[in-house]
Amino acid sequence: MAQPSPAEKPAAETGWLEVTVTDGITDAPLPCRAWVQAARRRYYEPAGSDHTPYQRDQSFASAGRFRIRLPAGRATVHVERGKEYLPVDRQLTVKAGQTARASVALKRWIDLPAEGYYSCDVHVHLRHRGSAHAARLALGDDVHLLPVLTYWHHGGQVPAEWPEGMPTSAQPADKTHLVLLAAQELERIAGGRFHSIGAPLITNLTRPVSVTLERAFPPNTDLCRQARKHSPGCMIDMDKPIWAENVVGVAMGHFDTAQLCHNHYHRYRDLAVHGGMAGFLADEEKTLGPRELFERTNAVYYRWLNCGFRLAAAGGSAYGVMPVPIGYNRTYAKLDGPLTVANYVKAVRAGRAFATSGPIVTMTADGQQLGATIKRSAADTKPLAITVRVRAIEQLDSLELVHDGRAVRTIDLSKVAPNPVIDRTAGWKLTPKRSGWIAARALYRNSRRLRRQAHTSPIYFLVDGRPIAHKADAEYMIRWIDELTKIAVRPGRFRTDEQRQSVLADYRRARGIYERIARTGSDARGD
Repeated sequence: MAQPSPAEKPAAETGWLEVTVTDGITDAPLPCRAWVQAARRRYYEPAGSDHTPYQRDQSFASAGRFRIRLPAGRATVHVERGKEYLPVDRQLTVKAGQTARASVALKRWIDLPAEGYYSCDVHVHLRHRGSAHAARLALGDDVHLLPVLTYWHHGGQVPAEWPEGMPTSAQPADKTHLVLLAAQELERIAGGRFHSIGAPLITNLTRPVSVTLERAFPPNTDLCRQARKHSPGCMIDMDKPIWAENVVGVAMGHFDTAQLCHNHYHRYRDLAVHGGMAGFLADEEKTLGPRELFERTNAVYYRWLNCGFRLAAAGGSAYGVMPVPIGYNRTYAKLDGPLTVANYVKAVRAGRAFATSGPIVTMTADGQQLGATIKRSAADTKPLAITVRVRAIEQLDSLELVHDGRAVRTIDLSKVAPNPVIDRTAGWKLTPKRSGWIAARALYRNSRRLRRQAHTSPIYFLVDGRPIAHKADAEYMIRWIDELTKIAVRPGRFRTDEQRQSVLADYRRARGIYERIARTGSDARGD
């Protein structure tokens, strides 16, 4: 039998809880995200209007003060604020007909803006509900740049203009938090293997990408070309690497980022993916097993880097659709100068970024930061001096250095408990003999033992001026395009033959690019 809600119970069986959240330094209310657990329930909504409930996560964003009617008895208040504050759980007793009051101080354990890093969640669904609504969420979850997908289209006619009265420039929530409503997602991910075209997420548009969106036409390359033409300052993310036409968009240079911490990683579970190119090859399925989504997400990204393409690591949560708060997965970028949309896009395009579901990972090589290119000679015997630092409040499994897709250095952190923070710096040496890249990742498991990570964008090195080109990885992409081509020629895939020939032309151009990489590359490693 269902339990009656607090509103349905007699007043004598309920009381009130009033909570004030601060930073422990001043008495000013601090925006946050919270929930209250009582009588074996978690979802209670505060009174008044100074909060934003999110039932999928069973939590709410608050301006820093909230008042909730609860059943009399024990209650637990959980308060958090993104990645840079220690979360707090406070237990207390609510007495019937009385008000219990609590003050919660959220303490910073790290200040990334002071180091030049600002966060962004590249995947947020709010439709157009106004800047003020988005600002409360950005502040509550401490996301410094919040691009909102005002338009999210699966098919049909996409409008040529933004909603009337919508500001197209970034709106400040405060001095270090911006809201940008000029973003959209164009999604076609229905269908079986290789049928899911993809879902590009496009931020900082001067106007929407306007098309008639059909199941398989126009190709995503057309959408990206249109965005770049009228909005050269936009940032384009591919969502998950596995979507079918990403292999074409990467070859043509359309994407700035790939989500390594994406929206199928939730607080308490993972969401399986059955479309795109998941389950591409039988031997991969046997190798990857139940970790397929996590392993493939990274592996496909590494293959593109091994083909010489430069893609920043990104994180996105799909708030509004998935049961996670804004910024559960997020991107941190190191800016030159103040927080502006232009500076953020510039930093991401330069590769000065890392993706995370929790830990903070940074890396330098010979003093060069993420995204840098280091030029060397094959005769150079002096190794690269690599410094990787991880800071976390989670229990970590390991800190790893990834070179050309393989973990070549590892520190086991499974027995190092956060107290309350883990702060480890590793110094590694590497003498590359061929052009390639390095990146760092911290692996851990969440409260349900599901795999999570923080992952940097690469630092690249060019040896004797030769391009980064691995033959086997380019051939993998060629096989991928060949699978797309088989589907494209099937009757009924496109409405007209002109559409089919247009798509096939893009596929042939992309295939030609990978063929040139395969001819240039070799499989000899130069660790």
